[in-house]
Amino acid sequence: ENGRWVRKATKAQVAQLLIAIAKSRQTTTTVPTSTASETATTVPDVTTTTLPPPVVPTQISANYRTACARLSNGVVKCWGDNTNSQVLGTGSTTSPMPPTVVAGITGATAVAAGHDSSCAIVAGGRVKCWGSNLTGQLGDNTTTARTAPVNVVDATGQPITGVIQLTAAASSTCALMGTSGQVWCWGDGSSGQLGSGGTANIDSATPVQVALNAPLLHATSITSFYQHACALLASGEAWCWGLDDSGQIGNSSLTPPAITVYARFVADDTGASPRSGIVSIAAGDNHTCAASSDGSVRCWGKGSDGALGHGSNLADLAFPNAQSPVLTTVATPLTGAVRVTTGGSHSCALLTGGSVICWGMNSQGQLGNGTVAAGVPDPSYANTTVILPDPTMAIAAGGSFECFLSTAHEVRCVGLNGSGQLGNTASPRESTPVLVDLTVAT
Repeated sequence: ENGRWVRKATKAQVAQLLIAIAKSRQTTTTVPTSTASETATTVPDVTTTTLPPPVVPTQISANYRTACARLSNGVVKCWGDNTNSQVLGTGSTTSPMPPTVVAGITGATAVAAGHDSSCAIVAGGRVKCWGSNLTGQLGDNTTTARTAPVNVVDATGQPITGVIQLTAAASSTCALMGTSGQVWCWGDGSSGQLGSGGTANIDSATPVQVALNAPLLHATSITSFYQHACALLASGEAWCWGLDDSGQIGNSSLTPPAITVYARFVADDTGASPRSGIVSIAAGDNHTCAASSDGSVRCWGKGSDGALGHGSNLADLAFPNAQSPVLTTVATPLTGAVRVTTGGSHSCALLTGGSVICWGMNSQGQLGNGTVAAGVPDPSYANTTVILPDPTMAIAAGGSFECFLSTAHEVRCVGLNGSGQLGNTASPRESTPVLVDLTVAT
């Protein structure tokens, strides 16, 4: 056609072409795995919420019939004898008291329970105290009892600052300053327990500096309980001051009974030089104990209740000697101690690994080994391990009781409970440590 040749397709070729066109027009259908009756489920977005860390006790303190704990949120809770409002700090003298928040204390970094007053370190290293103030132990330049916490002030009336540790005794309080290692004390000075080098039996309602002919410097920790106090220096030496009626100062040049109005060194085995290598020291009622860097423990002072742990419940020791204390026999001294604490007539050592051994009076079960030696001084010739479920990281000793802070951040107390010092009023005493409930809302 039009001068061109056209080749005609056969019927078979046309049929194949039509089939190919039809296939190209087909669509692919994906068959769902679910049935038509099923409905799709939309997964909501998941929002992750970070919970605040739990509030747990981080430090404990105890004295005759009162105990306190500093919590990780800066709150202080105290329990036990409250006859001078030393627990509550609110004016109430209801006693005994369960663990209760101390009113007016926030941001606390440490707490110290005393015989009839208590103190806490707050922001800036300031110190607030509450309770009885007969001898000026609240440090507010008065002798007026305070039912609410008040600032400890210097001689000019300004709040003291820079404090990193407190220790409270029968009617006196001492503070360790962080920058210089100075120690300042206030309150009852009747037995030289202020250590200022002045006249004994002079009280002070404001802090005075502890001296050893010159000011005591470079202290790293302080301790007190009744009417004497001690400081551990960065050099590993220890110096003590105050009442020395049983040799509790630990200086062989003193002849008890005596009053030491300024700090004296704790003597070595010769009695002539300062003992070195001390890593922990604790002042008790009328005795003192210290742990050394080699893990040994020595005690001195009143030994009538076995508190010295040297195998006799009668002998006093005016200064540390190589045989004290020995909890099994004279040939087997206690080893592995990293910290010591002392109470009324008993002592305890925290050992490597977190176990605790105690010795001395056990009339109220205060040794924590599940037994009570009613009315009988127990020098614990055999090692006495306190029954505790978890390793311990801190101990606080009271008059006839102890409290233990575990690595699980739980507090357990044992011994006399006549004033609720174990954190409850369930029984008059316990010979196995019981848990203190610090989760209550009060």
